[in-house]
Amino acid sequence: ALEDFLRDSGGPVSPHDLKEFGIGKIFLKDFQFSQVSQRIANVIRTADWGYLHIENADLNYEFIDLLIQYTKEVLSKEEHCSVAKIYHEKKVTCISAGIDSPVMLYSVLQYFAEELFSLNGYPHIVRSSTGKKMGRHSIKRRVLDFVRDARKPCPYEILEKRFVEQLGYKEHQVYSVGLENEVYLYHPGCVIHREVLGWDDVKQRNLERLAFRIYEDAVRAGMVF
Repeated sequence: ALEDFLRDSGGPVSPHDLKEFGIGKIFLKDFQFSQVSQRIANVIRTADWGYLHIENADLNYEFIDLLIQYTKEVLSKEEHCSVAKIYHEKKVTCISAGIDSPVMLYSVLQYFAEELFSLNGYPHIVRSSTGKKMGRHSIKRRVLDFVRDARKPCPYEILEKRFVEQLGYKEHQVYSVGLENEVYLYHPGCVIHREVLGWDDVKQRNLERLAFRIYEDAVRAGMVF
């Protein structure tokens, strides 16, 4: 029913309008709509995460094929990247293909090239040969692994150059790594992985016990904090 509604609409449908139809017209529960709305056949997503039936999409398949080939070339070198990298580097080709955003490009790749790439979650594209083993690794996990494999303090500018400039990810996806337990702030603007320090849970507990003993001794001595 949802696919028929989208086909009959003749164009893009907003998430609000589709939900209104699903819940108000065919009486789906909220949780049912959340599940089925992500698995509607023959549908691609638009820039605002709207829905567009493939029969209503004005797509140029020759240009889509060029985009698929370029994505294969990028992944043959990089293994993974953000779809935003492909979109911004081939924006003219995307517009010529009828694709107006990274969101729509990701959806088009899912529809036309699902067997060629691992596309398990926007904006992450992974080379198909590594998809089964690493395709579900989050961007955060890849940044953490990069910091660990550096084997030395890693400045944020290095992370930005690799993950933002070269691979097309967002800055916040890089900077959020500093909030993870396995990474420590080495100095402002630079992080280091706990494995590089040789740090572990035992050493952490011992440090915390020592700090607590020093604190208790200071309190007993009448020091005020």
